[in-house]
Amino acid sequence: MLNNRKFKSLLISPKFQLKVIGVFVSLFVLNTLVLYLGMLHFFSKFDEMGQKLSLPPHHSFYKFLSQQQSEMLIILFSVTTIILILMILFGFLLSHKIAGPMYRLSRHIVAETEKLSGSSNESISPIKFRKNDFFLNVQDEMNDFFNQLNKK
Repeated sequence: MLNNRKFKSLLISPKFQLKVIGVFVSLFVLNTLVLYLGMLHFFSKFDEMGQKLSLPPHHSFYKFLSQQQSEMLIILFSVTTIILILMILFGFLLSHKIAGPMYRLSRHIVAETEKLSGSSNESISPIKFRKNDFFLNVQDEMNDFFNQLNKK
């Protein structure tokens, strides 16, 4: 089981990360709804076709149509469940790669400010983001800025 520290670090910036995941899930639900309604429309066209051909209500065409619709629903909801889980997972990972560097930068600035307020002789340490994080350019730009401040 996850210890408390690991659990808390899953969401670095909960408000931001949950919003990103919420947008992903909302778009996914909208997409699934459109697919479902399209499927219902598609099968209703076949039903109308059977009625235009004056097929009796218990004709094998309608049984076949009902079976196909049931199978399509099972496939649709099975696949959408798997994709929903993947969307949440990738939304979490994507938001983590954005929130992580911003959190690290914020913590670094606070720590360096506290360090400098205690002694004017100390230099500002460089910041280091994770290798696969987004905004590595911000890391480089901030380190250039810190180097310029250290020269003064």
